[in-house]
Amino acid sequence: MNIKNMLLTALWVVGMVACGGGTAVGPTLPSAQAQLDNLNTKYDSNTNQPTSPAVPGASTESIQSIFMDELTTGAEEIIADVATYYQKSFFLKNALETDTSQNANGNTIVTVHHEAHGLHIGDKVTIKNPVQNANGIAPASLSKSNPITAVTPDTYQLSVQGSANQSGLANMDVSVDYLIRGCIGKYNSIGSTISTKINSNKIENLEVFYTTLTVAQAMQGCTPKYYEGITTKYYKKIGNGYELVAQNVDGGDYSMVYGPWVLPSVGLNSTPAPTPPAAPASASASASAPASASAVDTLVGNIGKLVNYQDTKKLQNNGYTLVSYQIAPDTASSVFVIITLKNYSSTDTLMTTEANIYAKAAKGYQLIKRQIDYNNALRNRIEISKFTTPPDIVSFATKNGFSAAKAADIKLKCKSMLFLNCAHNYMPLAYVFE
Repeated sequence: MNIKNMLLTALWVVGMVACGGGTAVGPTLPSAQAQLDNLNTKYDSNTNQPTSPAVPGASTESIQSIFMDELTTGAEEIIADVATYYQKSFFLKNALETDTSQNANGNTIVTVHHEAHGLHIGDKVTIKNPVQNANGIAPASLSKSNPITAVTPDTYQLSVQGSANQSGLANMDVSVDYLIRGCIGKYNSIGSTISTKINSNKIENLEVFYTTLTVAQAMQGCTPKYYEGITTKYYKKIGNGYELVAQNVDGGDYSMVYGPWVLPSVGLNSTPAPTPPAAPASASASASAPASASAVDTLVGNIGKLVNYQDTKKLQNNGYTLVSYQIAPDTASSVFVIITLKNYSSTDTLMTTEANIYAKAAKGYQLIKRQIDYNNALRNRIEISKFTTPPDIVSFATKNGFSAAKAADIKLKCKSMLFLNCAHNYMPLAYVFE
């Protein structure tokens, strides 16, 4: 599955946790960038598991209610920064040096000597399988993925957990893995509300309703430089809303839900509630009944499975996608929701793992990061982050030199268009990558 089709196949999840309301949070929430920065310091970039404690948080919203609200109100337009990476590995002789003078908060600055490495501050490096400690730093601390904090042409520095017992060269050979940034770009998506008419084509003999999600992407320094795609998602009517049945990507994959599709209806909570004690044998039937879902929160769980085909004819099976969720620790009472999609081939080979991370915003939940890791030789990665509300077309046009009248005319012409489409068609010289 190529990048375009893989991204579009997964994008129905944006509707699941992109909007909501009524969450029990304080009056002030961190900005999307602050949440992203905080998230990156709390979670391992490879596993999305916590690396430091966070204050527990709770929300009155559930994944089900947020999803239903999104279907009925439509998705706001989303603009994101996109970066693609590829993996490289090197073997280095006597490469590690520690500095005990900078052991702040139980961390040590480790300098890696690596000629012409080509890395930048913020790139992540993993020291692979160290067999000894480095001046007192345990191998387990060294082997984590750590961001680079400083660079010279032939060295870079990492801040790793643990306190060194001496400074200087650690006299150990290491292998290092790191992701090199390949290209950057912009990503734009917008979703429609659910249709009020029953779709004319039944799916699996079900009457279905539908929504569409339109995606545009403009990249610098890589291909495809620009594309558009539309995913149509079909739903059946259920007692408390709608349930996904299938989705069709223009020029790409066709997917159908296989088996039960479960959207948790309990409020989001980043710590599990204590399990109520078992009722005594003599208790009444009502007292011994199982605890309700709201009494015992679930931090992780499975949502469902999609079977992927080449097209709507369903003649060629392209594999399947497993969808799961995790309620993660919060920052400033903004609970994180992580939706993970694992895409497998028709021979059960893992192809990609996609993690979509959401946090509470001033209005509903906001997608702050999407990370897609390829299970290939280069271990390619795509990171889509810093999701924001797109610029107002009139203010963007006037900022780029258009008169007020011309800006108003552009807005009228772009009434039903994505922001990037509008900019490319009517403001081709405007710089949108800022």
